[in-house]
Amino acid sequence: MSYNLYHVDFKNKELITIVEKSQESTFISNEMESRIELFFNIVSNIYYQQQINRKGIKNLGDKIRRDKNIVEVFNSSEDFVIVKSTANRNAFTKLFLETFNKTESKNIFFLVLSKNLNRISQIFDPTSTTKEDIEVQLKLLKQFSGSVELNHEIFILEITQFPNHQFVQTEEHYSRIYNK
Repeated sequence: MSYNLYHVDFKNKELITIVEKSQESTFISNEMESRIELFFNIVSNIYYQQQINRKGIKNLGDKIRRDKNIVEVFNSSEDFVIVKSTANRNAFTKLFLETFNKTESKNIFFLVLSKNLNRISQIFDPTSTTKEDIEVQLKLLKQFSGSVELNHEIFILEITQFPNHQFVQTEEHYSRIYNK
């Protein structure tokens, strides 16, 4: 698989635990899997287009944010919502609270890139939220609010690689994508 799935449980001492690969299908529906695949396809296509006749990529955040097709990935369904959590790490608590205020979906998945993938690919800004940043902020939220009761299941979907693609950083600190 090209991602790690973590479950967030405010009642659990660990707060964030990895979902075993054998259990992922319990939480990841076929529709959800299709949207993850769509995310991979859209981002890799944008990446390929942007690196044509260039040394490489420094950051794709604006191009991805403005892409009208990426909206399909993050549209809510009855069962789940995928939240693009790639803004600056300091903005996550606000995003977290706003998401709960406006979503009715049962399962909420906060999508982030792994530190390593974001560093090598430069898809998003280096200050983008990571799983570790989310964990720190959720622990603070838990300490501040005590027991948190939520009507949602919360997950962190950490993208670790793009299937069939490899990112390479050049000596000049640009990144390029290649087919494997």
